Amino acid sequence: PEPRSAAARDTGAGRRDAPRTPLGRPQLYMLGVAAFAVLAMITASWHGIGAVPIMLAAAVLATLPPFAPISLPQAARAVEWNLILFFAATIAMADALIATGAAKAIATAALGMLDTTILERPLGAATLLALIGLLAHLVVISRTARVAVLIPAIGVPIASLGYDPAGVMFT
Repeated sequence: PEPRSAAARDTGAGRRDAPRTPLGRPQLYMLGVAAFAVLAMITASWHGIGAVPIMLAAAVLATLPPFAPISLPQAARAVEWNLILFFAATIAMADALIATGAAKAIATAALGMLDTTILERPLGAATLLALIGLLAHLVVISRTARVAVLIPAIGVPIASLGYDPAGVMFT
């Protein structure tokens, strides 16, 4: 076997059989916060509370003082605000494209150029969706923007041809 550095020997790094430590109080607390957020999102249709209030509550719970591993000011300093603003801007642009009908017009024009017999076969529709997804990955950097634009603009028209909407959306 290859000799390891002193640091690796001391910490057990690189070993598959490194001893596992039980979860501490902060880890268990964060696991509970994550479980709360997931369960609240899953049951949103029952209680009617949207994603934003649920995630805000989880963020506050994650920074409550005696349990949380990080304080609210520390968390605020650690946030990449440029990324948050970028996501907000892409969602706003996607909403604008959908509200003005531009996304639908672009999708209709693009699908109108295709031979409709391609879309009648599941393999053809799946291939088309995969190619559109690949092109979107190359052109649109934000996953949020891609989803916000592609699902209503491409997914809904193709699902209206008789394909399973869930299958179309996850392709």
